[in-house]
Amino acid sequence: MVNLYPAREFRFPVIAECINPDIFQGKTREEIEGLTIWEGNKQKKLGELFKVEEIRTEQQTEKTTIAIHGDVSKVR
Repeated sequence: MVNLYPAREFRFPVIAECINPDIFQGKTREEIEGLTIWEGNKQKKLGELFKVEEIRTEQQTEKTTIAIHGDVSKVR
């Protein structure tokens, strides 16, 4: 499971098409943080705008689950 927490309130629209279980599957936290997203017209890394927390359990399922916490009304 991957938890995402906005690092701050977003002033501009954020395009984060990479927030997808299929894209996160098999990646480390560092690799997820390095994925490219857009804030307004500026390209950023996911880890710059979100705190990424990866939770591994003994009964890890094959599919990655993503939980997004906080106000993400400006995120697409």
